[in-house]
Amino acid sequence: KFNITMLGKTRRAGLSDYIRVCLDYRVFLMIMQYSACFGAELVFNNVLVSHFHDNFGVDLVSAGALAMSFGAMNLFARSLGGIASDWANIRWGMQGRLWVHFLALFWEAICLFIFGCID
Repeated sequence: KFNITMLGKTRRAGLSDYIRVCLDYRVFLMIMQYSACFGAELVFNNVLVSHFHDNFGVDLVSAGALAMSFGAMNLFARSLGGIASDWANIRWGMQGRLWVHFLALFWEAICLFIFGCID
């Protein structure tokens, strides 16, 4: 069983602690950003199979495998984002981590805009 004293804490977090954290505007912004990123990923994963099938004539099983590979690529990209964030944190501190986060979201928005302009 996990022992909370290993972390130097004297008590476990309670409901009031979670509410206090969720009321912080930075935590709220991170929740909204993560929801938008993960929501876009879910939409892509759900639409890709029918897109491959309808537009490229790929059979459903192969289209499913292609869509699954996109999801696997996202697992790799998440790890790469964490590595970049850790690297920036070591090099520039928390400000570097925030810049990596901002740049990743900025380029994601640009790419999604371009993707939305495609017929």
